[in-house]
Amino acid sequence: MHKNEILSDKVNNLYDEDILYNKIKNKYGDEYNIYISTNNRKLAQSTKLNEFIFYNENNIYEAYIDQYICSQAEIFYFSPFNSFTSSSLNNLHTRSTFSSFINDYRLYNLELPVTSNITLISLNFGTVKRE
Repeated sequence: MHKNEILSDKVNNLYDEDILYNKIKNKYGDEYNIYISTNNRKLAQSTKLNEFIFYNENNIYEAYIDQYICSQAEIFYFSPFNSFTSSSLNNLHTRSTFSSFINDYRLYNLELPVTSNITLISLNFGTVKRE
């Protein structure tokens, strides 16, 4: 994303970083360790989301470590599109991706219930109001 773009621009105003933060805090408070994996960690950490846990090592195994942590979560929330890239709602994942790998691994290898994998857009955010 370019410097002046925000997440809501990429998801047709369904949600943004502040809405995600508020939704997470309202639902879980401080009872859980919330881990966030994103393809734009620098941008996400420049928002309120920085209060949560990110893997902060830059190495060749970073994506594998992220996938492992996410696969072991009690609940895995994921975006069905590449939210922090130039893609948009019109560009849903059409091949194996980070999220779809974790989703499949959790369902078929770990045999976790389908209800433990939840898309962000199913959380009924409403729409982002621009001020």
